[in-house]
Amino acid sequence: METNRYPVSEEQITEAKKHDLLTYLQLYEPDELVHVSGDAYCTRSHDSMVINNGMWYWRSRGIGGKTALDYLIKVQGYSFVDAVEKLCGISLSYSDTAHQIAPAINVNQEKRPFSLPAANFTSNVVIDYLCNKRGLPKEVVLSLISKKLIYESREHHNAVFVGHDKTGIPRFATIRGCYDKPFKKDVEGSNKAIGFSIPARDPAADMICVFESAIDAISFGVLNRSTSGCAHFLSLGGVSPLALDHYLSEHPHIKRVVMCLDNDKGGRKATEKIKVSLEARDYEVDDMPPRNGKDYNEELKAHNALKCERGKCR
Repeated sequence: METNRYPVSEEQITEAKKHDLLTYLQLYEPDELVHVSGDAYCTRSHDSMVINNGMWYWRSRGIGGKTALDYLIKVQGYSFVDAVEKLCGISLSYSDTAHQIAPAINVNQEKRPFSLPAANFTSNVVIDYLCNKRGLPKEVVLSLISKKLIYESREHHNAVFVGHDKTGIPRFATIRGCYDKPFKKDVEGSNKAIGFSIPARDPAADMICVFESAIDAISFGVLNRSTSGCAHFLSLGGVSPLALDHYLSEHPHIKRVVMCLDNDKGGRKATEKIKVSLEARDYEVDDMPPRNGKDYNEELKAHNALKCERGKCR
């Protein structure tokens, strides 16, 4: 009986082979997916690659396959082990989330370049929302605004959370509505590999705390003020490990990852899969979900309410 010669387990290989290419692209590279007609798709980078009926075929190269694993190896150039590890880091159940995916881009529709929404002349609406509805201290919100990590959009007065590349150029932004009707979306053209992040005050800090949203990251920092100086904070904008992988590649001195994803089914499953992938790469990984509520913003609001009950409202 042939033994597994790879430094990944048979269980990881089996798990990686479960991912079909269409759903993988819908969930993790939606900007790469182009709808041709009916159930047929191609990719923006390779318009001769046809994805249909659970299979894919790259006509110009004469290669094809069924799974996302095949695609990462044959098209993206991943090694077998790297491809397995990447797919094992993917966390959402396709059956639970596929119905939430927006339709793919039409083949005749051009992708717009990334551009931040115009900024309003003041940030009063955003300050009111983040302080009074989200429970964040005003001095923290003002500090993030001064660092151009948050601002108020001019047209709809939404909160805009900005992700910068290592040179300080904005490459990603996500919008959160400030009024009663919930609204959240990424700015078109955003690079999901960047994400919203708050670097540690000490650039040599070797720890990163990872969250699903920017507000959760900020809330955690408020609850754990002593940590903010010695840890980087990163929002994944969901549960895909793409932004984390990119951040770690640009900060090779980071050795410890603290997973602070939501305390729900999706967050727990995501944490387990990302943890396995990171530990296989020799990272020290801690799991620190919120103790009160689904996420760290709910925990912050519960903490603030308890302080008020004790007569210590901020």
